[in-house]
Amino acid sequence: MGSNLAQITRLPVGQRLTLVVAGAGAGIVAAFNAPLGGLVFAIELMLLAVNARTLLPVAIAYVAGA
Repeated sequence: MGSNLAQITRLPVGQRLTLVVAGAGAGIVAAFNAPLGGLVFAIELMLLAVNARTLLPVAIAYVAGA
């Protein structure tokens, strides 16, 4: 859903990836009730660069998923 939203609004690839990571991590958090596990999964496997601009939206999505 994050990728589709980013394509419709014509966001750059980096921001599109951030939305995909946020959605995937929020799904993991909601399904397994493991907020730290979802965060570590997304950071290790999906994010290309970890900085405040990419980590903050992902963390907000995890809180909403929990």
